[in-house]
Amino acid sequence: MHPNVNEYGKFMSDLLKPKTWSPAMTIKGILEHVWARFAVPDIDSNECDPIRAHSYKTDKEQFEKMAREYSIKYAAAT
Repeated sequence: MHPNVNEYGKFMSDLLKPKTWSPAMTIKGILEHVWARFAVPDIDSNECDPIRAHSYKTDKEQFEKMAREYSIKYAAAT
């Protein structure tokens, strides 16, 4: 339930596409990019789920409520 993660759980980012990825990139740099996207979604990017981005833009409180529910349901240890 994140604008930069698609319905299959794939993280969506131009940085990780073959045309922009470079062997010179460091793991630290990639992880910082991923962390930054999770902290501040790139909702105006083409690499963004349009439905989730719209929800984030129009009703952030409801979006965050749903995100918490998804986290409890799918990410909690059992």
